[in-house]
This record gives sequence, C-alpha cells and structure tokens, in this order.
Amino acid sequence: MPQRSKGPRLYERPPRRDQSGKITHAGVWVIRDGPITVSTGCGPDDKLGAERALTSYLAKKFSEVKGQPRGPGEAIYIAEVLSLYGSEAAPKKEGDRRILSARIDKLMEWWGDKAVSEVRRTTCRDYVAWRTKQRIRHAKTSARTVREPTARRELVVLSAAINYWHAEHPLPALPVVWLPEDSKPRQAFLDREQAAKLLAAALGFYRDKGGAIHRRGKSARANRAHIARFILIGLYTGTRHSAMIGLRWEPSAISGWIDLERGVMHRRGAGESETKKRRPPVRLQQRLLAHLRRWHKIDRAAPLEDGRMITHVIHHGSVAIASKVRTGWEGTREDAGLGAEIVPHILRHTCGTWLAQRGVEVWEAAGYLGMTSAMFERVYGHHHPDFQSAASKALSGPGRR
Repeated sequence: MPQRSKGPRLYERPPRRDQSGKITHAGVWVIRDGPITVSTGCGPDDKLGAERALTSYLAKKFSEVKGQPRGPGEAIYIAEVLSLYGSEAAPKKEGDRRILSARIDKLMEWWGDKAVSEVRRTTCRDYVAWRTKQRIRHAKTSARTVREPTARRELVVLSAAINYWHAEHPLPALPVVWLPEDSKPRQAFLDREQAAKLLAAALGFYRDKGGAIHRRGKSARANRAHIARFILIGLYTGTRHSAMIGLRWEPSAISGWIDLERGVMHRRGAGESETKKRRPPVRLQQRLLAHLRRWHKIDRAAPLEDGRMITHVIHHGSVAIASKVRTGWEGTREDAGLGAEIVPHILRHTCGTWLAQRGVEVWEAAGYLGMTSAMFERVYGHHHPDFQSAASKALSGPGRR
C-alpha cells in the first residue's frame, strides 16, 4: 500500500556546499507537496515569511480544484480549510482583521499538515499544551508565555473554518473542536486612586524607592502620550479595546469617529454592520470632550511629512496602532505601582462599575456601554447602591422576630 501523502508542508533545506566546503546555495525554507518542491525564497531566520508563502500556495492550490469532487479516500488538510476561511470568510468579519489573520497563521503553524479527520479532543489538548509553552512576542518579561484563553480563541477560529468548509463541501463526519474551559469574566476594577495613579504614570510621573515623585523626560512622555488618551477614553466611555484604537477624527465608513461639534462618539463606522458586540454611539462626558478638543488641536498642528493630517485619535508617533495597545502599557502600569492583573480591558470594567456605584439606571448604563441590560445586571449589578435593598429591608422590618 503506498504511503499516505503528508500534504503541503514546510521544510528547511540546509545550505549547499561544493567540494571545498564553500556555500554555493544558501539555506532556504521550501514547500514540499508530494513530489513537488517549491522554494519560498525565505531564509532560515524568516519562518514567518515562509508560513505566509505556504498559505498563499495553499490558497492557489485550492482555487485550482475548487468545486471538483474529492476521491473517497482523499484527505482534506487543515491548511486548505484555514486557507479558504482566511481568503473568503475572514475579510467579511467585523472587528480587528489583523488579530484574526494572526490566529489563522498560528493555527496553520501547528495544524497545517494535519488532516481534518485528525481533529479530536486529544489533538486539541496537544495544541493548547504546545501553545501555552510559547513566549509572548511583545511581552516585556521574557518569561511570560501564552495563556490558555488565547489558545481557546484560536481553536474557536479553527472550528469556524471547519464549519465554513463543511457548508460548501460536506465532510463525511464533522469533527468537534474541543475547547478548554472558558475563563471567568474579570470582576476587578480600578478605584479612583488607582485610576489617578495609572493616568499620572502615563503622563510620566513615578515614585522612586524613597517615595519621592519624579517625572520622566520629554521623549519618554511623548512615547506614552497614546496611553494617556487610551486610559481617559476607556474610563469615561467603557469602549472596547478594538473600537477605541480605530477611532478617527473625521467621519469614516470603516471605523468609529468623534463628532466634536455634537459631543458624540460614534463607535461604529457608517459602513460597518452591527454584531453581538454592540457599538452604539455614546454621549461624551464634558471633561473628556475638553480633552478630545485639545488633542484635536495638537494633532492638527502637527501634520505628517507628506502634508496629510493625523487621522486616528489614538496613535503612537502619528502612526495608527496596529492591533492592540502594547507599547508603554506595562511600563505605565509598573510606574503606577499596580499588579500584572491590570490589563487594558480593566478600563471597561471600571467604567461599568462606576456607573453601577453611582446608581445609573440599568437600561441606560447598559446602553452606554453597548451591552444588554441582563449582561450589565449580571456583571455589575451587585455594585448598585440599591442591590437587594428591598430584600434587606424586608428582613429588618417591624415583623422581624
């Protein structure tokens, strides 16, 4: 019986040397697909580029056989499934497409040479184990590794890709992608003092070991200017991370924008459709509106080298944030004396908690944050001053024995 093909995969071809030992051909990543070998043109140090070349190769290969029936014993590889999903379905998805693309790339790295029939609980667990041993690329501390919730989100993409393929080319048996237990929602929030410390650190202030307050130089403060904007917008509006970094100064069809005249933040572009993660407009608080108007004047006074104006509200050195606020966040948190649990998403939790503590009606607070009333009550209801007050009064009334 002939050996089953492993499908298209990457192979690092070592350098070739002549009889004297001199290198005649440099090492390179190649794609092996049965008897076919295709060079990616990427050297040994550029595996990411090689993986992208493999994705392109698979997309082209699939387009050539699209619509043609598969033989009864012919395997369908995860690389093909992810390639189809990435080229057809992913561009239509709302949200941060770069994050989705990065998840597909990471799935391709481990699952690419495996068949769909190999998707089961044990292989999914093996993927989680492999993923959680990898170091976070942008982490300030080299010891930090990928957490289990990240691997879970990537496996959700794998499941969506398999279902997308199955809808067009029905599989003999639809595999179930096993997912690790979902992480519990974060209940932590910042109190007023912690929020003030975090903002002060973003503005360059810090304490030395003796407790004396100092301020970092002009260059260091400029490097954290986007963090200060991110913190204030997050605390005052509770807007999600991805929606905040997409905010623009002018009306846009593909992202949210700020209406300084009417004092309204549009979290969603005119051409974007609504999703489960609602992004309704929000009335801007007067202090935040004053900050936004000041930032707008600063950005208009500093045009780019080609004469264009800065487009994004939150930017790092006039350049829009690529996917997440990373640069400067950890340093800001450390200068504020706060722990590693203080992540950017805590700003949204803080806004929701403060709204509940101030006694804002549930339906209005939920609409402000862009969530259902039931979700707001479940996550933040216990912070409301009237939480279970009727039950408490009933037990302490005159009929009590």
